[in-house]
Amino acid sequence: MEALIVLLILVVVGVLIAVVASKRGSHAPTAPSYSAPTQLDPDDFVKGDQKANVVMFGSKTCTGCAEMSRAIETLSESQESVVSLLIMNEDRPELFTKYSVDGIPSTLIVDEAGVVSDSFFGPTSTERLLEAYSNLGSAS
Repeated sequence: MEALIVLLILVVVGVLIAVVASKRGSHAPTAPSYSAPTQLDPDDFVKGDQKANVVMFGSKTCTGCAEMSRAIETLSESQESVVSLLIMNEDRPELFTKYSVDGIPSTLIVDEAGVVSDSFFGPTSTERLLEAYSNLGSAS
């Protein structure tokens, strides 16, 4: 009889250990999560006498940034109202700190008050940029 009780206790303990171990199992790795600022100070992003409405934070050594800057250049050529400004970390690190930019390229579509209406992390197509920029015009 004692052997049966000991066996029953061992089975219950084994089941409990299995349940706890399955709940503590390894989790799948997660992708990095970046956050974009929702508001910019338009005075930080002046190009000539105009305020930028497409801003890209990047680096001179980033291949994705070069790809994104080409897409922005294509957008600027097709839309004369686009005022783009490329902010390189090597030139303006204080803006990366001020706006907590933690991933590049980070591209923002910004209205004249500095409100960010759309953002992209990594390269995206000129078509997607145009769509986001067009939505900015319809929201104003």
